[in-house]
Amino acid sequence: MWVLKLIPKNKADYDHLIMYVDKRYYVPVRIEFYDRGGNLWKVLEQKRIKKIKNYHIPTLLSMEDVKKKHKTVMEIKNIELDVKIPKKVFTKRYLRR
Repeated sequence: MWVLKLIPKNKADYDHLIMYVDKRYYVPVRIEFYDRGGNLWKVLEQKRIKKIKNYHIPTLLSMEDVKKKHKTVMEIKNIELDVKIPKKVFTKRYLRR
């Protein structure tokens, strides 16, 4: 497991992040968000890593707000990778629809 401390170059809502990266898959499995006072604020956990095509994808994610004592869990049951998306989808006109 690699442990990285990430500090934003510009002012942000958080002071720093501590990221735990699985060495086998090069996937962050836990990210701790610290507020400007240096207190733990939120924790993102990425679990159930599955190999889909040539990618290692976490299929169970949870974000916990430690201060508010609230947690959101997301499970990915179906995913499509390397799908060709027409360039027009990325225009302002298309996005206004």
